[in-house]
Amino acid sequence: MKHPPRQITRWFRSDDTLDSQGNFQSYLTILSNEIHCPAIRCRYVFDVQHCAPAKHKPFRYRLRISNSMQSIMTYQHVSAYTSCHQLSESSSEHYVLLQYVLKGHLTLTVKGRSFDLTRGTFCLRDPSEQCVYVTHQDIEMVSLLVPNDYFFAHAGFHTSTFLGHVFKPTSTSCRLFHRLMALTNEELNHVDARDLDNICDGLLCFLRPVLNEYARTVADTSLSTRDRLRTRAIDAMQKCLDKPGTQCRDIADKVGVSVRYLSDLFRDIGTTPMRHLMRLRLERAGAYLHEQHLTDASVEEIALANGFASSAHFCRAFKIHFGTTPLQWKRNGPVKQPN
Repeated sequence: MKHPPRQITRWFRSDDTLDSQGNFQSYLTILSNEIHCPAIRCRYVFDVQHCAPAKHKPFRYRLRISNSMQSIMTYQHVSAYTSCHQLSESSSEHYVLLQYVLKGHLTLTVKGRSFDLTRGTFCLRDPSEQCVYVTHQDIEMVSLLVPNDYFFAHAGFHTSTFLGHVFKPTSTSCRLFHRLMALTNEELNHVDARDLDNICDGLLCFLRPVLNEYARTVADTSLSTRDRLRTRAIDAMQKCLDKPGTQCRDIADKVGVSVRYLSDLFRDIGTTPMRHLMRLRLERAGAYLHEQHLTDASVEEIALANGFASSAHFCRAFKIHFGTTPLQWKRNGPVKQPN
Protein backbone atom coordinates (compact mmCIF):
# COMPACT_ATOMS: atom_id res chain seq x y z
CA MET A 1 0.00 0.00 0.00
CA LYS A 2 1.32 3.44 -0.92
CA HIS A 3 1.73 5.89 1.92
CA PRO A 4 1.24 9.64 1.30
CA PRO A 5 4.44 11.69 1.30
CA ARG A 6 5.34 12.96 4.71
CA GLN A 7 5.98 16.45 3.45
CA ILE A 8 5.33 18.32 0.25
CA THR A 9 6.44 21.85 -0.59
CA ARG A 10 4.73 23.60 -3.48
CA TRP A 11 5.24 27.04 -4.98
CA PHE A 12 2.48 29.11 -6.57
CA ARG A 13 3.00 32.40 -8.42
CA SER A 14 0.83 35.03 -10.05
CA ASP A 15 0.30 34.85 -13.81
CA ASP A 16 1.59 37.83 -15.80
CA THR A 17 -1.09 37.22 -18.43
CA LEU A 18 -3.89 37.84 -15.91
CA ASP A 19 -5.11 41.17 -14.59
CA SER A 20 -5.22 42.02 -10.89
CA GLN A 21 -8.68 40.57 -10.35
CA GLY A 22 -7.77 37.35 -12.13
CA ASN A 23 -4.62 36.88 -10.06
CA PHE A 24 -6.49 37.72 -6.87
CA GLN A 25 -9.12 35.08 -7.58
CA SER A 26 -6.33 32.60 -8.32
CA TYR A 27 -4.70 33.47 -4.98
CA LEU A 28 -7.92 32.90 -3.03
CA THR A 29 -8.56 29.61 -4.84
CA ILE A 30 -5.10 28.30 -3.95
CA LEU A 31 -5.54 29.16 -0.26
CA SER A 32 -8.96 27.55 -0.25
CA ASN A 33 -7.93 24.32 -1.98
CA GLU A 34 -4.32 23.66 -0.98
CA ILE A 35 -4.30 24.09 2.82
CA HIS A 36 -4.53 20.49 4.02
CA CYS A 37 -2.46 17.66 5.46
CA PRO A 38 -3.20 14.32 7.19
CA ALA A 39 -3.79 15.98 10.58
CA ILE A 40 -5.64 19.03 9.19
CA ARG A 41 -8.82 18.23 7.32
CA CYS A 42 -10.46 21.57 6.65
CA ARG A 43 -10.37 24.45 4.20
CA TYR A 44 -10.42 28.24 4.15
CA VAL A 45 -13.74 29.83 3.24
CA PHE A 46 -13.71 33.38 1.86
CA ASP A 47 -16.48 35.96 1.98
CA VAL A 48 -15.88 37.11 -1.59
CA GLN A 49 -18.03 40.22 -1.16
CA HIS A 50 -15.44 41.53 1.28
CA CYS A 51 -12.31 40.40 -0.58
CA ALA A 52 -10.53 42.62 -3.09
CA PRO A 53 -7.04 43.60 -4.28
CA ALA A 54 -5.92 47.19 -3.73
CA LYS A 55 -6.76 49.48 -6.63
CA HIS A 56 -3.55 51.51 -6.68
CA LYS A 57 -1.25 48.75 -8.03
CA PRO A 58 -1.34 45.38 -9.83
CA PHE A 59 -1.94 42.38 -7.57
CA ARG A 60 0.89 39.85 -7.55
CA TYR A 61 1.72 36.96 -5.24
CA ARG A 62 4.22 34.26 -4.40
CA LEU A 63 3.08 31.40 -2.17
CA ARG A 64 4.96 28.49 -0.69
CA ILE A 65 2.86 25.86 1.06
CA SER A 66 4.73 23.15 2.99
CA ASN A 67 2.57 20.29 4.23
CA SER A 68 3.87 17.82 6.78
CA MET A 69 1.98 15.13 8.66
CA GLN A 70 1.07 17.46 11.52
CA SER A 71 1.40 21.03 10.27
CA ILE A 72 1.09 23.43 7.36
CA MET A 73 3.64 26.22 6.98
CA THR A 74 2.78 28.92 4.45
CA TYR A 75 5.02 31.71 3.16
CA GLN A 76 3.33 34.58 1.33
CA HIS A 77 4.71 37.59 -0.52
CA VAL A 78 1.56 39.40 -1.57
CA SER A 79 0.50 42.79 -2.93
CA ALA A 80 -1.89 44.97 -0.94
CA TYR A 81 -5.37 43.49 -0.51
CA THR A 82 -8.36 43.01 1.78
CA SER A 83 -9.87 39.63 2.61
CA CYS A 84 -12.46 38.17 4.95
CA HIS A 85 -12.10 34.48 5.70
CA GLN A 86 -12.20 31.69 8.24
CA LEU A 87 -11.23 28.04 8.50
CA SER A 88 -14.10 25.59 8.17
CA GLU A 89 -13.68 23.27 11.15
CA SER A 90 -15.79 20.28 12.06
CA SER A 91 -16.97 19.91 15.64
CA SER A 92 -14.26 17.31 16.20
CA GLU A 93 -11.24 19.30 14.99
CA HIS A 94 -9.78 22.54 16.31
CA TYR A 95 -6.59 24.32 15.30
CA VAL A 96 -4.33 27.22 16.16
CA LEU A 97 -2.71 29.59 13.66
CA LEU A 98 0.59 31.33 14.30
CA GLN A 99 0.82 34.41 12.06
CA TYR A 100 4.29 35.99 11.72
CA VAL A 101 5.17 39.09 9.66
CA LEU A 102 8.58 39.23 7.97
CA LYS A 103 8.03 42.54 6.20
CA GLY A 104 5.19 45.03 5.89
CA HIS A 105 2.09 45.84 7.93
CA LEU A 106 -1.01 43.70 8.42
CA THR A 107 -4.17 44.79 10.23
CA LEU A 108 -6.38 41.95 11.48
CA THR A 109 -9.90 42.33 12.81
CA VAL A 110 -11.47 39.48 14.78
CA LYS A 111 -14.78 39.80 16.65
CA GLY A 112 -14.72 43.56 16.20
CA ARG A 113 -11.24 43.93 17.67
CA SER A 114 -8.40 45.15 15.43
CA PHE A 115 -4.69 44.72 15.98
CA ASP A 116 -1.60 45.38 13.89
CA LEU A 117 1.23 43.04 12.97
CA THR A 118 4.47 44.62 11.75
CA ARG A 119 7.94 43.28 11.00
CA GLY A 120 9.10 40.77 13.61
CA THR A 121 5.76 40.49 15.40
CA PHE A 122 3.39 37.55 15.54
CA CYS A 123 0.10 36.49 17.04
CA LEU A 124 -1.78 33.30 17.80
CA ARG A 125 -5.40 33.06 16.79
CA ASP A 126 -8.28 30.69 16.32
CA PRO A 127 -8.56 30.32 12.52
CA SER A 128 -12.20 29.21 12.76
CA GLU A 129 -13.16 32.75 13.78
CA GLN A 130 -13.92 35.06 10.87
CA CYS A 131 -10.98 37.40 10.32
CA VAL A 132 -10.54 40.46 8.11
CA TYR A 133 -7.05 41.12 6.69
CA VAL A 134 -6.12 44.58 5.42
CA THR A 135 -2.73 45.51 3.94
CA HIS A 136 -1.86 48.79 2.24
CA GLN A 137 1.49 47.67 0.84
CA ASP A 138 3.33 44.51 -0.15
CA ILE A 139 3.65 42.10 2.75
CA GLU A 140 5.73 39.03 3.51
CA MET A 141 4.45 36.70 6.19
CA VAL A 142 4.71 33.14 7.45
CA SER A 143 1.82 31.16 8.91
CA LEU A 144 1.98 27.90 10.86
CA LEU A 145 -1.27 25.96 11.21
CA VAL A 146 -1.37 23.03 13.66
CA PRO A 147 -3.97 21.04 15.63
CA ASN A 148 -4.65 22.29 19.15
CA ASP A 149 -3.42 19.13 20.84
CA TYR A 150 -0.17 19.22 18.86
CA PHE A 151 0.38 22.85 19.90
CA PHE A 152 -0.21 22.01 23.54
CA ALA A 153 2.11 19.00 23.47
CA HIS A 154 5.05 21.09 22.23
CA ALA A 155 4.45 24.67 23.36
CA GLY A 156 3.23 23.54 26.77
CA PHE A 157 0.23 25.88 26.92
CA HIS A 158 -3.37 25.97 25.84
CA THR A 159 -3.90 28.85 23.45
CA SER A 160 -6.84 30.59 25.13
CA THR A 161 -4.58 32.87 27.19
CA PHE A 162 -2.73 34.16 24.13
CA LEU A 163 -5.34 34.46 21.38
CA GLY A 164 -5.22 37.91 19.80
CA HIS A 165 -2.13 39.10 21.70
CA VAL A 166 0.61 40.64 19.52
CA PHE A 167 4.05 39.39 20.52
CA LYS A 168 6.77 41.94 19.81
CA PRO A 169 10.57 41.32 19.74
CA THR A 170 11.14 43.30 22.94
CA SER A 171 12.46 40.50 25.16
CA THR A 172 15.35 38.10 24.65
CA SER A 173 13.04 35.11 24.16
CA CYS A 174 10.94 36.99 21.57
CA ARG A 175 14.02 38.17 19.68
CA LEU A 176 15.40 34.64 19.56
CA PHE A 177 12.09 33.31 18.29
CA HIS A 178 12.04 36.08 15.65
CA ARG A 179 15.49 35.01 14.39
CA LEU A 180 14.50 31.36 14.37
CA MET A 181 11.33 32.02 12.37
CA ALA A 182 13.21 34.14 9.83
CA LEU A 183 15.98 31.53 9.48
CA THR A 184 13.49 28.68 9.14
CA ASN A 185 11.72 30.53 6.35
CA GLU A 186 15.01 31.19 4.53
CA GLU A 187 16.16 27.58 4.74
CA LEU A 188 12.87 25.78 4.21
CA ASN A 189 13.53 25.21 0.51
CA HIS A 190 16.63 23.22 1.45
CA VAL A 191 15.05 21.19 4.25
CA ASP A 192 14.80 17.45 3.74
CA ALA A 193 11.17 16.35 3.59
CA ARG A 194 11.75 14.00 6.50
CA ASP A 195 12.83 16.83 8.78
CA LEU A 196 9.95 19.31 8.53
CA ASP A 197 7.91 17.73 11.32
CA ASN A 198 10.92 17.90 13.62
CA ILE A 199 11.50 21.55 12.67
CA CYS A 200 7.89 22.42 13.51
CA ASP A 201 8.28 20.56 16.80
CA GLY A 202 11.34 22.68 17.54
CA LEU A 203 9.66 25.95 16.60
CA LEU A 204 6.82 25.33 19.03
CA CYS A 205 9.20 24.20 21.77
CA PHE A 206 11.18 27.41 21.20
CA LEU A 207 7.92 29.32 21.55
CA ARG A 208 7.43 27.96 25.08
CA PRO A 209 9.62 30.53 26.90
CA VAL A 210 7.89 33.35 24.99
CA LEU A 211 4.48 32.12 26.11
CA ASN A 212 5.70 31.42 29.62
CA GLU A 213 7.01 34.96 29.92
CA TYR A 214 3.69 36.41 28.78
CA ALA A 215 1.68 34.09 31.04
CA ARG A 216 3.69 35.26 34.06
CA THR A 217 3.06 38.88 33.10
CA VAL A 218 -0.67 38.29 32.77
CA ALA A 219 -0.78 36.41 36.04
CA ASP A 220 1.08 39.21 37.81
CA THR A 221 -0.99 42.08 36.45
CA SER A 222 -4.53 41.07 35.58
CA LEU A 223 -5.54 37.82 37.24
CA SER A 224 -7.13 37.42 40.63
CA THR A 225 -5.29 35.57 43.39
CA ARG A 226 -7.37 32.45 42.71
CA ASP A 227 -6.63 32.64 38.97
CA ARG A 228 -2.90 33.03 39.63
CA LEU A 229 -2.88 30.04 41.98
CA ARG A 230 -4.81 27.94 39.46
CA THR A 231 -2.31 28.91 36.75
CA ARG A 232 0.54 27.82 39.02
CA ALA A 233 -1.25 24.54 39.69
CA ILE A 234 -1.64 23.85 35.96
CA ASP A 235 2.05 24.67 35.44
CA ALA A 236 2.90 22.15 38.17
CA MET A 237 0.70 19.55 36.49
CA GLN A 238 2.41 20.07 33.15
CA LYS A 239 5.77 19.34 34.76
CA CYS A 240 4.65 15.99 36.16
CA LEU A 241 2.64 14.53 33.28
CA ASP A 242 5.02 11.57 33.10
CA LYS A 243 4.78 10.75 36.83
CA PRO A 244 2.02 8.15 37.39
CA GLY A 245 1.83 8.54 41.15
CA THR A 246 0.98 12.25 41.20
CA GLN A 247 -1.82 13.10 43.64
CA CYS A 248 -3.72 16.23 44.66
CA ARG A 249 -1.43 16.58 47.67
CA ASP A 250 1.64 16.78 45.41
CA ILE A 251 0.13 19.59 43.32
CA ALA A 252 -1.16 21.43 46.39
CA ASP A 253 2.28 21.30 48.01
CA LYS A 254 3.92 22.78 44.91
CA VAL A 255 1.39 25.64 44.84
CA GLY A 256 1.51 26.17 48.61
CA VAL A 257 -2.18 25.61 49.34
CA SER A 258 -4.27 22.92 51.01
CA VAL A 259 -5.85 20.08 49.06
CA ARG A 260 -9.29 21.49 49.86
CA TYR A 261 -8.36 24.93 48.57
CA LEU A 262 -6.85 23.41 45.42
CA SER A 263 -10.13 21.58 44.81
CA ASP A 264 -12.03 24.84 45.24
CA LEU A 265 -9.80 26.52 42.63
CA PHE A 266 -10.72 23.92 40.02
CA ARG A 267 -14.37 23.82 41.07
CA ASP A 268 -14.47 27.44 39.87
CA ILE A 269 -13.89 26.19 36.30
CA GLY A 270 -16.20 23.18 36.57
CA THR A 271 -13.71 20.38 37.15
CA THR A 272 -11.39 18.80 39.73
CA PRO A 273 -7.58 18.84 39.92
CA MET A 274 -7.28 15.16 39.01
CA ARG A 275 -9.71 15.45 36.10
CA HIS A 276 -7.75 18.38 34.74
CA LEU A 277 -4.49 16.45 35.14
CA MET A 278 -6.06 13.52 33.29
CA ARG A 279 -7.15 15.84 30.47
CA LEU A 280 -3.63 17.25 30.11
CA ARG A 281 -2.17 13.74 29.99
CA LEU A 282 -4.64 12.50 27.40
CA GLU A 283 -4.22 15.52 25.15
CA ARG A 284 -0.46 15.14 25.17
CA ALA A 285 -0.79 11.40 24.56
CA GLY A 286 -3.07 12.13 21.60
CA ALA A 287 -0.41 14.38 20.11
CA TYR A 288 2.34 11.82 20.80
CA LEU A 289 0.43 9.17 18.86
CA HIS A 290 0.94 11.27 15.71
CA GLU A 291 4.57 12.21 16.32
CA GLN A 292 6.82 11.10 13.47
CA HIS A 293 9.75 10.33 15.76
CA LEU A 294 7.41 8.17 17.89
CA THR A 295 5.93 6.08 15.09
CA ASP A 296 7.64 2.97 16.44
CA ALA A 297 6.53 3.60 20.03
CA SER A 298 3.97 1.15 21.37
CA VAL A 299 0.75 2.15 23.11
CA GLU A 300 2.34 0.95 26.35
CA GLU A 301 5.30 3.31 25.87
CA ILE A 302 3.02 6.25 25.06
CA ALA A 303 0.96 5.46 28.17
CA LEU A 304 4.03 5.33 30.39
CA ALA A 305 5.43 8.58 28.94
CA ASN A 306 2.21 10.33 29.94
CA GLY A 307 1.87 9.09 33.48
CA PHE A 308 -0.32 6.00 33.10
CA ALA A 309 0.72 3.01 35.18
CA SER A 310 -0.85 0.54 32.74
CA SER A 311 -1.86 0.51 29.09
CA ALA A 312 -5.29 -0.86 30.05
CA HIS A 313 -6.04 2.20 32.19
CA PHE A 314 -4.72 4.45 29.43
CA CYS A 315 -6.89 2.82 26.74
CA ARG A 316 -10.04 3.04 28.86
CA ALA A 317 -9.47 6.71 29.70
CA PHE A 318 -8.54 7.52 26.09
CA LYS A 319 -11.73 5.89 24.73
CA ILE A 320 -13.91 7.82 27.19
CA HIS A 321 -12.19 11.13 26.43
CA PHE A 322 -11.75 10.94 22.64
CA GLY A 323 -14.42 8.43 21.63
CA THR A 324 -11.90 6.11 19.98
CA THR A 325 -9.02 3.83 20.94
CA PRO A 326 -5.36 4.88 20.87
CA LEU A 327 -4.66 2.53 17.95
CA GLN A 328 -7.59 3.87 15.91
CA TRP A 329 -6.49 7.43 16.71
CA LYS A 330 -2.96 6.63 15.55
CA ARG A 331 -4.16 5.09 12.29
CA ASN A 332 -7.02 7.41 11.39
CA GLY A 333 -6.44 10.68 13.22
CA PRO A 334 -8.76 12.56 15.58
CA VAL A 335 -12.47 11.78 15.41
CA LYS A 336 -13.78 13.69 18.39
CA GLN A 337 -12.75 16.85 20.19
CA PRO A 338 -11.82 16.30 23.83
CA ASN A 339 -14.58 16.97 26.32
